[in-house]
Amino acid sequence: MKTLQLRRILLLFITCLVLLFSCKNEHSSILNLASKAILMEEFDLAIKYYNQIIEQEPKNYHYRLMRADCYYKSKDYENALREYNKLDFINGKVTYHYFNRAEIHILLGEPNFALLNLNVYINDKKNKDNLKYSIAFFYRSMLLHKFGFSESAKKDFVAYLKLSKTLGKMDKESVISLGEMLKFEF
Repeated sequence: MKTLQLRRILLLFITCLVLLFSCKNEHSSILNLASKAILMEEFDLAIKYYNQIIEQEPKNYHYRLMRADCYYKSKDYENALREYNKLDFINGKVTYHYFNRAEIHILLGEPNFALLNLNVYINDKKNKDNLKYSIAFFYRSMLLHKFGFSESAKKDFVAYLKLSKTLGKMDKESVISLGEMLKFEF
């Protein structure tokens, strides 16, 4: 009797392991398909794959971020914003998505919202090593200039130039020309 119970427990344990392993493999294969769809710029297909994964893990920040990015890249800004906003509730400590949300607000002609998102993104030092960090200063400088805050805009523009280590000489010169056109003195 005791041997039979041990066998059942062992069988149940093995079954659980097999189910767990197969779920992980299924999950991995769906993620691989989503990644391939993104590489092929088939964002609607990638969104469908992420929908499947998010059904299983609705509070996973990374999967929701990837789905939001797919909405953004497919120019479905309404769904992208809705998804980026959900990320605040899933993990309020991560501000990486604020940059993309700011870009959407810029594209939609909503400079106030864009500026709010850029401020949060820039003030979070965890984003400092990200390439988007320097671009955030550029966007914010343009918005501040638009709102008439010339000195603050100039400071952000200079910060952008300092952070932009990856710009080539020609690009840097065109950016400096843009700064001069906006009457930023260096």
